[in-house]
Amino acid sequence: MLAACWAAAPVACLVVTGCSHAGSAGTDQTTPQVTALGSPDDVEVSVRPLIATYNPASQAPPVPPSQDWRQVPSPALPRDAQVYTITATGPADAWAAGTTGLNDGQALLVRWNGTSWTRPALPASTLGLSEFTSLASAGPRNVWVSGVGTTGNRPNPHIYHFGGARWDEVRLPSDVTGVEGISMTPAGNLWTLIATRAYPGEALIRWNGRGWTRFPAPSPAGGIPAIAAVADDDIWVTGWVSQIYHWNGEHWTPAASPAPSSGEGMRALIAPAHDDVWAAPGFNVGPATAILLHWKGRTWQTVPVPHAGSCPVTGIAPDGAGGIWVIPCQSNWLGAQYLHWQADRWTDVYASPPGPHRAETAQAIALVPGTQQLWSADSGPDGETLNLYTPR
Repeated sequence: MLAACWAAAPVACLVVTGCSHAGSAGTDQTTPQVTALGSPDDVEVSVRPLIATYNPASQAPPVPPSQDWRQVPSPALPRDAQVYTITATGPADAWAAGTTGLNDGQALLVRWNGTSWTRPALPASTLGLSEFTSLASAGPRNVWVSGVGTTGNRPNPHIYHFGGARWDEVRLPSDVTGVEGISMTPAGNLWTLIATRAYPGEALIRWNGRGWTRFPAPSPAGGIPAIAAVADDDIWVTGWVSQIYHWNGEHWTPAASPAPSSGEGMRALIAPAHDDVWAAPGFNVGPATAILLHWKGRTWQTVPVPHAGSCPVTGIAPDGAGGIWVIPCQSNWLGAQYLHWQADRWTDVYASPPGPHRAETAQAIALVPGTQQLWSADSGPDGETLNLYTPR
């Protein structure tokens, strides 16, 4: 469960493509020093980010907002909405999910059809949910969302499938007490990380179109906050930042992590390719520097992230061209800020005009398959807006 640094901020969704017209980072733009340790192999997960703190005393950033952003009206999002997760299957099909409000909100799901955002019809059981927490997709007729409500004082998890015409609830096994993450393979199989009543607590279940199959899960001391599935025999999960595990279809192998031991988990985990996996630890290594972990097929490396403020990176997405986009913590910055990693250097991109009292912060991010576009969710004082970034 993520905490908000300022309550009930309105939400906007953004689409990004490429990085022309972006300014250079205000601090060190040289290639960062990296350190490597050894270990094994890839996919993607939507992880719910923290909401950054707004500091009105901050100075404006050293680069202007990108001129390639344009706002798209998004009346389907209530003013107090929070978007935690986004998935897209193409330029004319995307989904964003979260809650209608931080206090006594209901689960929120909206869909982009190429021209507008709308709220779809949902099963009656979603009315009892306070939020949707994870989205995953493998095509316009294979989309999943997980959500949670409460029964008494206990969480009550649910999971739903969209097959192209309507949303249907898919019953979870009876011993499931929580859905901790979902990820889909390109072949369309859903892998779900669950918490159960039985020791040791965590397990993996795979939906094959007809039913669930259960698999063992590693048991790191801090639980498993993130999962990324490239194939049924190529899955990554993480526990605390020093705990990374790989599934080869038969057994789990622990991978040596270059991150220092910490009681923090990973904030995000993506795997654009078999030899290209990124993880975001939930801590900073300095007052304004976070790190990412990057698997390149043989070793894990640490990559410093500038402008991190006072909290860690809260979102990662591939850029469709071999790089990544990152949502840094923006506690010391004004405007919705993104960092683009390409050719071993960072570039700043601001999605809205920075300046006094402009408390725009990025919250979720996802690549549009087959393009270099990204959907991203922002929150700020100006109501619900969607922004499309298209390079010239």
